[in-house]
Amino acid sequence: MKILVIGDPHLPNPDWALLEEIAAFNRTFKAHKIVCVGDLTDQKTWSKFGRDTSDCGNDEEWAKTVAAAKRMAKLFPRMEIIVGNHDLRHLKAANLVGLPSQLVKTLKDALGVPGWSWHDTSRGPLMLDGVGYIHGDEQSGSALVKACLLGHAVVQGHDHKGVLEYAQPAQRKKPLWGLSAGCTADLDGPGMRYAKKMLRRAFTCFATVVSGVPQIYPKGSTK
Repeated sequence: MKILVIGDPHLPNPDWALLEEIAAFNRTFKAHKIVCVGDLTDQKTWSKFGRDTSDCGNDEEWAKTVAAAKRMAKLFPRMEIIVGNHDLRHLKAANLVGLPSQLVKTLKDALGVPGWSWHDTSRGPLMLDGVGYIHGDEQSGSALVKACLLGHAVVQGHDHKGVLEYAQPAQRKKPLWGLSAGCTADLDGPGMRYAKKMLRRAFTCFATVVSGVPQIYPKGSTK
């Protein structure tokens, strides 16, 4: 099975050049499944962290998010999406003011993209061809740490690293691997301003897993 992995787009401010590069790559690669490993949306303005003075309002951010989702759906009409922590921000905001869950839509219903399937991995990974796909906030630690805990290879988003690591547990004949899929967000966009003070910058890339074999592609490497 050929899997194409897209990390953390943070709509409405993804790196469109990278997403278009991934779509062009897939025209030749022809993935059996495309997996977004979470944080499809950013939802900055109504998060608990507040907004910057230059940020847009709630209505404008949502309108931009819907427009960005429609644009992304043209590039990737069918996609498996892991629910990330940013994708739950509207539900957390509703819970803070006591709204019943029946009054609040999930992103699946709010965005309404027919070919996109959503997966909650809080109770276990999305398993494809023996590899587990998660967002990464389910438990602290690297993708490799989680692979060793679960006993199978793991692909995650969340930490915005583009890292592939291997380990050889004593009880296994074959090594385990863990892959952090980087991100496809615009690093200069509003949602990523917080990261500019960090010593480690987010890594823009995408990944593939072909018959259980992983590979990372930095932005611009497939043009």
